[in-house]
Amino acid sequence: MNFVVKKILEVTDLASVRLDQITKKLSILNPMKYFFWIEKILLRRYEQKVLNLFDKVVFISDKELSIAKTVIEKNKIINIGNAVSVKKKNI
Repeated sequence: MNFVVKKILEVTDLASVRLDQITKKLSILNPMKYFFWIEKILLRRYEQKVLNLFDKVVFISDKELSIAKTVIEKNKIINIGNAVSVKKKNI
């Protein structure tokens, strides 16, 4: 028997994006800024390798989606958007 298996990865958020946010908040004098900056670069490379192992990659966040389009093939990307929507009700 031959089975065709599709590998799908659901990505809630990319860790490299979170590290990017951290490095932007840290002072240039803080040595941890440079540690996180190097870690972000290495993590982004790793994410790129892992994301390309899958047939489809599902994203929830639009921010991660725009970054993912630069590192993986666009035909592999699926965006389902955020499932939670809160509307403010005027009383």
